[in-house]
Amino acid sequence: MAYKIRKEIPNEITQSLDGDKYIVKGSPGMGNWAQLPWIGIFNPKITYSAQSGYYIVYLFKENMDGVYLSLNQGVTDYRNKYGDKKALEHLKKSSEEFRDKLVSEDLKKEIDLGNGNYAPFYEAGNIYAKYYEFGNIPSDEILLSDLNQFLDLYKSITNSSFQLQIVRNPDEIRDLENRFLNLFKENTDEIISNTKFGYTKKLKNSYWNNDLSMGLSYEELDNRFWNGLTLKKPLEGNRIDISCEINFPKEYNRLISGAFAKNSQNDYYMINRGRLGGGKYQKEFKEKYEGDWTKVQDGEKITEMVVIGNLDDPKFLFKLKEFILEVDRIKSEYSIYTLDIRSFLNEVLEKFKGIRARDELVKDHPLSAVFNGFTVNLKEYINNQLALKPEQYHVKSVHFANNKFTKTPYVYFTDQTRSNNYYVGYMFKEDMTGAYLALNINSGVLEDLYKNNREFSKIEKYEDHYINNLRNELGKKSDLTKNFTKISENLWFNNRTIYSRYYEKENLPEEEQLQEDLINMFELYDLLVSENKLVTLSERSEINKALKLFEKRFMEVNDNKVENNPQTKNVYFSDKLGIWGKFDDSNNYYYNPFGVGNPSQSSNNQTLCEINFPHNGINKTISGLFAKNSDGKIFLLNRGHFHGVNATNENNNWNWVEINDGTEKNQAVLIGGLEDNDFNEKLKEFIYKVYELKGGETLGDDFFKFLTERGYVFDKEIIENYLLSLKIKPFVIFTGNSGTGKTKLAQLFSQYLSSSNKIKPTEHKIVYPMKRSVTTYSKKHNGGWKLKPKEINELTEIFDSKTIKDLPKDIGMEIIDKNRVIWGNINFVEEKHSYSDDIQVYIYYDENSDLDNFLKQAEGEIKWNLVSKDYGEFEGKLYEIVPVGANWTENRHILGFYNVITGQYEKTCSLDLILNAHADLDNPYFLILDEMNLSHVERYFSDFLSGMESYEPIPLHNNGIEDVPKGLKLPENLFVVGTVNVDETTYMFSPKVLDRANTIEFLTPSALDYMKNNLDTGSLDGQKQYLENPLSNLEIRNAQIFELKELMLDINTPTGNFWELITLEIKKFQDILKKAHFDFGFRIINEIMRFMYVSWVYEGKKSQWNNWERYFDAQIKQKMLPKIHGSQRTLDNIISELLAQCNEYPNSKQKLQEMNDILLKQRYVSYTN
Repeated sequence: MAYKIRKEIPNEITQSLDGDKYIVKGSPGMGNWAQLPWIGIFNPKITYSAQSGYYIVYLFKENMDGVYLSLNQGVTDYRNKYGDKKALEHLKKSSEEFRDKLVSEDLKKEIDLGNGNYAPFYEAGNIYAKYYEFGNIPSDEILLSDLNQFLDLYKSITNSSFQLQIVRNPDEIRDLENRFLNLFKENTDEIISNTKFGYTKKLKNSYWNNDLSMGLSYEELDNRFWNGLTLKKPLEGNRIDISCEINFPKEYNRLISGAFAKNSQNDYYMINRGRLGGGKYQKEFKEKYEGDWTKVQDGEKITEMVVIGNLDDPKFLFKLKEFILEVDRIKSEYSIYTLDIRSFLNEVLEKFKGIRARDELVKDHPLSAVFNGFTVNLKEYINNQLALKPEQYHVKSVHFANNKFTKTPYVYFTDQTRSNNYYVGYMFKEDMTGAYLALNINSGVLEDLYKNNREFSKIEKYEDHYINNLRNELGKKSDLTKNFTKISENLWFNNRTIYSRYYEKENLPEEEQLQEDLINMFELYDLLVSENKLVTLSERSEINKALKLFEKRFMEVNDNKVENNPQTKNVYFSDKLGIWGKFDDSNNYYYNPFGVGNPSQSSNNQTLCEINFPHNGINKTISGLFAKNSDGKIFLLNRGHFHGVNATNENNNWNWVEINDGTEKNQAVLIGGLEDNDFNEKLKEFIYKVYELKGGETLGDDFFKFLTERGYVFDKEIIENYLLSLKIKPFVIFTGNSGTGKTKLAQLFSQYLSSSNKIKPTEHKIVYPMKRSVTTYSKKHNGGWKLKPKEINELTEIFDSKTIKDLPKDIGMEIIDKNRVIWGNINFVEEKHSYSDDIQVYIYYDENSDLDNFLKQAEGEIKWNLVSKDYGEFEGKLYEIVPVGANWTENRHILGFYNVITGQYEKTCSLDLILNAHADLDNPYFLILDEMNLSHVERYFSDFLSGMESYEPIPLHNNGIEDVPKGLKLPENLFVVGTVNVDETTYMFSPKVLDRANTIEFLTPSALDYMKNNLDTGSLDGQKQYLENPLSNLEIRNAQIFELKELMLDINTPTGNFWELITLEIKKFQDILKKAHFDFGFRIINEIMRFMYVSWVYEGKKSQWNNWERYFDAQIKQKMLPKIHGSQRTLDNIISELLAQCNEYPNSKQKLQEMNDILLKQRYVSYTN
């Protein structure tokens, strides 16, 4: 029956689809029979599964009275996005909207599937359906006619859903921006002049619509059209309180949130990607936005976006207002761009003095979290409300030292790029009766200035004189100084305060006033530092001096001079940073190329960028420059062009700053201050960004470098083949002579993952075990278990809480059922007893959750845990090396066994590793079976092979042991690597084993090359991050051939379409091997094509794939040739034919030649000997 649902019926439907490109799948259930089996028809442009999008499906009723042909929607995405209750609402609403587009009177709008867990969601997701009653199924002709009717509906939805396409033409985008501005201006009631955004001096006009209570300001920037919309009417000369920015790229750019789109009728729409906060809050926006998302053709991709409205719609501005209201609501709900100064001041003033008196420690203290949280919010506020970049400013809380709270805490802000001499801060008095908002000067600056000034006998007098002069200068420039005063009290910071505002503890102003004061103080701060712009160095002596300092700083971490060849003369390489640099003098400029990797290897000689400097003057065609601020601090900058590739804010998060560039003001990328402690790290970061801009991937230490640093030499293709093989199947066999590094490579990759920050934090659990009987009441009332007084006391004690209300918010219920963990969120509810004032505590869980569905079917007493999860550093190791014994005949050596004498389960290190993998699914675990063929592999490993293929659990025991499951399902993050040596003490592998693995051969290197270090190992030059993450793209393990074809159908090669070529190549090899009964079936073909797919992704998904033969060569050798074994009579002609077929596949050809030589000498050969 399962085969009929999974294979027979889908195949028949596929044949009837008349060449249309659909995927047909059936599901009878996974492990257990499904309550609602189905057979779905999916358009791959919409979805590949029943989890998302919309599709046609035959849905069988739970009682098997009949089956529906339904146009339905993917319910899993809705449930994940909204939760069960809201998902039902959204599915119903979406169904109604689909039906508005597709009127069909003869089809059912509602279906009744019975009591299956998914029934309510499929019922809500039904758009239209037709019902076939058991015992009254119509003829094939009618069924086919009905299916064609639904296919027409499906195509109709598909065409209407994808009618919107992003506008990419720059001229068209500019016209649409102007059209939008004109539309708003035509509906403007008032133009408010000289408004400001943040505390910048740039003035703008604001256009205000009274009916909508909505305003617009706009500006054309370097790479985008900026449109700031507000729901608060600004006053002339005052700041705009921006509610939402809708920016449009001047050229097509997915990183900018706004866009225009058009349909086939050339109707134009304003749309938005939901990249709230520059993408930082995109996840929150998607979770909370209550409007509809629409699929849009976004370049080569289909992307879900918010359609704000049609520019020709008379109600367009009303729809724009609705969108802004939604954005404003979400920002408020998540406290995005908001700052609660009053709460911060109040909490510190109320609690700080008492905490210090009790000498409480800072670590994990709630008030310390208040300081840190305010610092984070202040950063967000500055970044988004004051239009500064995070790289330019520094916000810090100074409230402790040596794990103790200080007497006088403060939080301060300074703009690093212009001057560290001044700062704005909240300064608390020691007695906590109040706090100051202050604009201060650093005391060190005053001390340095005083040393050079002999006019004053005491520093105090000089400080008063200097600060009074600053006040007078600021007073001439701004009336805002009238809002602030100097400090009259004798406080630790009063002799460095220019202006301040005092807030008394008992009389704190409202939040609006506090924020107004802060912005005004920032404006005064801006006036102080605005004259401190960076100035380009143009004098020859200044440039020379700065260049020597640059070279000196670079040499601090680059003590390896490379002298291997003329190309690397005067080149210095840093192992620590992984970058190289050269300092040289050309005819009319200083020549300084930089790159990544060790330049002694020819592959790393490529110059990524040059940071060159003119000998004298200012030359804007030369990329590098030095600049200084008024403090005399020297900075290294770059003009942002690298041999035809230009840096913009959208290419990468470049730190652009304004510079006084001779007589002009220009923008340049700030690399760092030459005297900064972290200058070389900033230089490295800059060079890596150039690498990314030029088409590379995010850099950092990679596995190849990890190996070479430890003195291990492996062929590049061995490493690539190993890591690519892990991505398609969790079983790899290494074969080769002893001492070639088979076990070591597997071990080193595991160690590399553990040591390179690629491991996710470990989940720690606080567990409280409980038992309850499942009753009809509990099933009906979604929990409602009453906690006993003893349980309440134990719970609060184990979770370190004072009361039930203080319990961690992430506590959930965890039930271990056979081989799966059922998890559900729960709530603790306090209720008054019906006939007394006693408070009862109940546990409730979500209706229609996995937990609810499980408990509805459970009977009797169950055991469960209340669990709180937190995360810490990764603990333990990711691998176990298990030497295989010569006497292994069963799986107990790997999986342990139940000891009938002790009544305990005897574990093994292998079993512990697998259980750890189960508990930590985010990280990969490696079981390395050393000398795997010392025993018959099939005897001790057959359960593993079966478990890998079927995903069914391996039986372990049938006893009441809680820490070891009765059956063990192999988790998808477990990888098995077997090493193989071949001699008289070992056994051959059967085809059954070889079929299920990629077999990688390690060749013995030449002793001469090895000892003289002449091995050319190359370097990994594809998408390293993708390659090195064995858990990325896991779905490809189960991809079927039609799915792979859909993914790779448009790839071309120099000699034709890739899919057509490789299909013919595989068939040729299959035909040859079939003659000796070594032919292969669907499994091998699928796995070969999965390998080719991940190889294509690794190489960058090139539309023209010129290097595909290198990876197909690997699959011939890893998947086809390992099965070959036999006598000369059997294999003579076969190997000859294979050799003739392998002219384009050098590794396979070399292996076949070796096998042929052995065959001639020994009259028998196998792959491994």
